[in-house]
Amino acid sequence: MSLASHRKLHLEYEILKTYTAGIILRGFEVKAVKMGNANIEGSKVIVRGGEVFVVGLSIAPYQVANTPKDYDGLRTRKLLLQKREIMDLYTYSENRGLTITLKSIYLSHGLIKCEVAVCRKLKKRDTREKIKLRDLKKKDQD
Repeated sequence: MSLASHRKLHLEYEILKTYTAGIILRGFEVKAVKMGNANIEGSKVIVRGGEVFVVGLSIAPYQVANTPKDYDGLRTRKLLLQKREIMDLYTYSENRGLTITLKSIYLSHGLIKCEVAVCRKLKKRDTREKIKLRDLKKKDQD
């Protein structure tokens, strides 16, 4: 069950590889994400000091009145991955022209998981071709 997804990811990027990661959230953030108050558009994944973080993930408060005063909805959150996956992401982050971003946030056996995608930005003409092919498939189905 998807709680949040990056809708334009397939149009703007070519997805090379995906990873599944856990995310460290506070209790009221978990409730907010389950209610659909998360926005992953524009979020980026960075590797720093052998750890993986997501930057730009916006989680609106679940209940504004019960949210702590110092709550920052755009704070940097840590992702939980295996060492081998962290090393892979580090090598991808060193490559020029590759972007690491969140593809979706979903619920798996009661736990909130993230799908991390390693992507390459598409050129404008490639995006247009993708849209044209999609429209042709729709016409053929009708």
